[in-house]
Amino acid sequence: SWGADLSFREIVSMYEDGDLLKPELQRKYVWSKLEASRFIDSILLGLPVPSVFFAKEKNETKLIVDGYQRIMTVHDYIKGIFSQDNKVFKLSNTDAINSRWRGKSFGELTVEEQRRIKTTTIHAIIFEQKKPENDTGMYQIF
Repeated sequence: SWGADLSFREIVSMYEDGDLLKPELQRKYVWSKLEASRFIDSILLGLPVPSVFFAKEKNETKLIVDGYQRIMTVHDYIKGIFSQDNKVFKLSNTDAINSRWRGKSFGELTVEEQRRIKTTTIHAIIFEQKKPENDTGMYQIF
C-alpha cells in the first residue's frame, strides 16, 4: 500500500474517465441534500477531509473501497446535478450552511471558491493485493 494526495479535480476526472470505479461491495449514493451540502460547506471552509481507500486493479483502474459518498458529492456538485433526485445541485438553504454559500450551485460560486473545491486535496491510501489473486483484501479493509 502507499499514499497519494489527490485533488478533487483529479479524482473527478479519474471517475469520469472510467479509471476510478465503484465496486459491487460499495453501497449506492445515499447522502441527503443536507449531508452533501454540509460536506461541500466544510470544503469551502477549508476543513480537513478524511482519507479515502482505493484498491488498484491489474488493469490500472482503481476501486473506491471507502469514500464513495464524499467523492460523488463533489462530483455531483461540480457537474451540477444531485444524484439522488437528478435536479440542479444547489446547497441547502439552511442555517447549517454558511450564509455565503446557501442555495448556491457550483456555477454561482466565485471563481476562487470553485477553485478551492477543485484543488482541495484528499489523502488516498491505495493498496494492491498481489497474492492470493482475488479481492479478499478489499473486503477485509472494507
